[in-house]
Amino acid sequence: MSLCVAWRFAEKFCLASESCITIGDEQRFCGIKVVQVPLRIMSATDAQSGVCSTVFESIYGLGFSGQFMTAYLVKETISELLFNLQYLKSRETLEFERICQLVFSAYRRIVDELNGHGFGNDLDIVLMGTCPASRRGRAALFYRDEGEDKLKWRPVLEETPFSYLAIGSGEQRFHETLRIHKKSQPRVHLAILESLQEVAESRDIPSVGGAIQYGDFDAGADFHLFGTLDFEKRNGQIEVLQLIRGVELKTIHEGQGIDDLHVHYSFINPFEAKRDRLLSE
Repeated sequence: MSLCVAWRFAEKFCLASESCITIGDEQRFCGIKVVQVPLRIMSATDAQSGVCSTVFESIYGLGFSGQFMTAYLVKETISELLFNLQYLKSRETLEFERICQLVFSAYRRIVDELNGHGFGNDLDIVLMGTCPASRRGRAALFYRDEGEDKLKWRPVLEETPFSYLAIGSGEQRFHETLRIHKKSQPRVHLAILESLQEVAESRDIPSVGGAIQYGDFDAGADFHLFGTLDFEKRNGQIEVLQLIRGVELKTIHEGQGIDDLHVHYSFINPFEAKRDRLLSE
């Protein structure tokens, strides 16, 4: 399982998760849980030229909580379908709900097949992106309704100016932590990220841990992934950690001069309060 949080403030939609996956009985902090999904919708093929034009093109965001193998299969299937769509009418008639119906068909097919006659391979996912028709930001949750024992989907983050959703292990712990952080942190965006990090770093929930993964988009634009800056005290010094998808960048690659390749990436810096705490220790 995972702890995934989706939220909006005004017309910005955000998605974040921790990085823990479990292999056997061991925890590993390298699971990819927030991803980009390209969406490409083409027109009908012109009878004379044999060419089709682009009706709509964007990048959606996807976050999940559940079995990692299920998530991989769902993500890859959805990605292939959404990048190879065709729509015969105009973009103005293509609603976000129609895209969600297609995503739900793939999601339900895979989850049902993996579960067979039992359970253990369930998956909750949040999909968010720009609606082709309205150009508004939209989000949807795909999940199992425990009461009806049935896979469903529904729109989420419809309330403005702020609404949020947490799914997966530690959901209740996150709600409680956020209530505390909102009292001392007036910026709810930072309060959510601080709360998610606190739950992950506590290690109180076995399947939740590791660094934060994050992405967002503004209505009408593409979903983008960002690295996070974090802080750690090492040998009495405060070091800045550049984390990409939950992994410290310099442990993967660090450019060594003008003739080397350098990783060019954008980072958010939500944990200044943590740096201040470390400085005071």
